[in-house]
This record gives sequence, C-alpha cells and structure tokens, in this order.
Amino acid sequence: MEEQIEEIFLRTPEVSDQTQLDSADLFESGSIVLDKFLVINLLGRGGMGSVYRVKQLQLNAEFALKCLNKHHTNDVV
Repeated sequence: MEEQIEEIFLRTPEVSDQTQLDSADLFESGSIVLDKFLVINLLGRGGMGSVYRVKQLQLNAEFALKCLNKHHTNDVV
C-alpha cells in the first residue's frame, strides 16, 4: 500500500500557483484507488485538497475520500 500512496503523491503536481494546484484532479471517475476504492466523482476542491465520492469495493458502501495537496503532507500537527 505504501507504494500505491507514493505513486499518488508523485502524480500530484508541484506548482507555486495555488489556483493551478487546486484545479488539478488526481483521479478520474471510474478509476480504482489503492485497490479498494472506485472513484465515482469529484465532490469538491479547497485549499487543503480534493474530496471524492468513492465506493469501497469490499463493503459495497459509499464514502468521501479526501486527498491532501502535496504541500500539506509534511505539516506537523
């Protein structure tokens, strides 16, 4: 799973313009994420990342999946 997460981070564009970063979609409808989630659609974008409506394949249930923008992944909480 770590390799799949790393692959997602590598697809995240590194740009200095926040507007361009927020407009970048990581996943298309119909794609499979981490071998567990089917992406149904993008619900929204914001300053921290994007939220997708996904279906967890094993449970056959829908969830929201939030993907943080790359510049937030190293923040210490």
